[in-house]
Amino acid sequence: NTLSTTSTDKNYQSLAAIQSTSTSSQTIDILLSNAWPSLITTHSSCPVAQTDLLPLLAQPLDDVVRLTQPRYHFALGGGIHPIFWEREPFVWEGDEGRVTRFVSLGAFGGEPPTGKKQRWFYAFNISSRLTGSASRPHNAATNPFLEPATRGPKRTFETSEADNFIFGNVPQGQPGKPPPGYKCRRCESTEHFINDCPERAKPQEGYVCKLCNEPGHFVRDCPTRDAVGDTGGRKPKPGYVCRACGSEEHYIDDCSVVRQSQSSDRRSGRKGLPKEIAPDECWFCLSNPNLAKHLIVSIGSEVYVTLPKGQIIPTHSMTGHVDVPGGGHILIVPITHYPTFTTIPPDLAAPILEETEKYKLTLRAFFAKHGCIAVLFEVGRLSAKGGHAHVQAVPIPRKLENQVENAFAREGRNQGIDFEADPEEAMNLCAGGRGSYFKVELPDGRKMVHLIRDHAPFNLQFGRQVLVALLGVPDRMDWKACMLSEDEDRADAQAFKTAFAPFDPSL
Repeated sequence: NTLSTTSTDKNYQSLAAIQSTSTSSQTIDILLSNAWPSLITTHSSCPVAQTDLLPLLAQPLDDVVRLTQPRYHFALGGGIHPIFWEREPFVWEGDEGRVTRFVSLGAFGGEPPTGKKQRWFYAFNISSRLTGSASRPHNAATNPFLEPATRGPKRTFETSEADNFIFGNVPQGQPGKPPPGYKCRRCESTEHFINDCPERAKPQEGYVCKLCNEPGHFVRDCPTRDAVGDTGGRKPKPGYVCRACGSEEHYIDDCSVVRQSQSSDRRSGRKGLPKEIAPDECWFCLSNPNLAKHLIVSIGSEVYVTLPKGQIIPTHSMTGHVDVPGGGHILIVPITHYPTFTTIPPDLAAPILEETEKYKLTLRAFFAKHGCIAVLFEVGRLSAKGGHAHVQAVPIPRKLENQVENAFAREGRNQGIDFEADPEEAMNLCAGGRGSYFKVELPDGRKMVHLIRDHAPFNLQFGRQVLVALLGVPDRMDWKACMLSEDEDRADAQAFKTAFAPFDPSL
């Protein structure tokens, strides 16, 4: 209740003493409870990171909120692991335009066993007196407590202390069951809450839920609406892929890779959040209108093959000799956007990896026809922006075949890049998007793998740097300085396609 002017200077020993000196107004500024009102999620579009809300709800709190109209209502998050949840503010009827904000707080203390830590604090300002009419918040939602009740007459709020919900005890009923006196407003049953009523309206024939693409229920009743992802946030809709790590179990805002990157940015003094790369911005997504499609030389079912801009091989130099038509520096790119090959979901990976290996095999045969061997390398780096997986293949004259491994090892030592003794085991550590890596496939089929540590610097041009040194073309280090005109690019692409056609697995 609102205290009188004289009572604010007093010390009180009990809530009952405060109640006895309060004014006749029933409105209060702050309400604290260890449960949620049963109607609090009604008309709210804010997702709740918990599927079973029944243990949190207490129907008697609905009446308390209606009568007291608190400006702030703080509740314990409930359950074994309390959750943080803040719904949109809602406005009460009347000239004053009183606004209520509901906040559920997590538990104070250490990390939960699983998922992300739930916020347990909340900062706010509140004036001691309401002055004039309050402005309606721009994000206000419909007040869930203004719906007419049909449960019969309510007991008065000013009952004895023993029967008062705030100052005493009232029967709460069995867990998961309505409390004594509760009746469903649809069917008058005392055995279930209104949200569980079997007579709840069903959608018309042909209606399909937008969340799960299944008929038979509205979006508000969808069993996946409040599903929790693997990091504690809301679970994405089917088909969503986190562009930072490739997972289908969480949104990018809840991704541990993004959080680690943000933590690193804070330590290094960088400001702002990384901007996620959208498909229409990704250099390798076919949906990007700015993609250099004139460089594409083959398109399969799962991957496509393209010449890069500014390739290593100098194709239009007056002094250089080109062994492979069109240069031969090639990128093998999955058509679907995945950050790395290890982040492709297991049930989708097989055809993508199979076609990638098929192109590798045919490129080796094609290069061999022109007196070259293939060196393939891949930077599988997880980042908050979310890159696009690809493998680079570069033709090297056969006379340099035995120098490739030493070239990577030597330059690696110079840059502090160590290669793992067991490449296969190293790649297993990165499976499922658990880590970043740099991988080289040598001409004899052996692999060299470097595990990129979190927050450790890594030169993304390392593979190119090694090969331009091995080929004796150090001026080809910067790809931007090697870019050609579109006509020259088209000529290279056409030369490669014509020569590669007998080997192309897509034809």
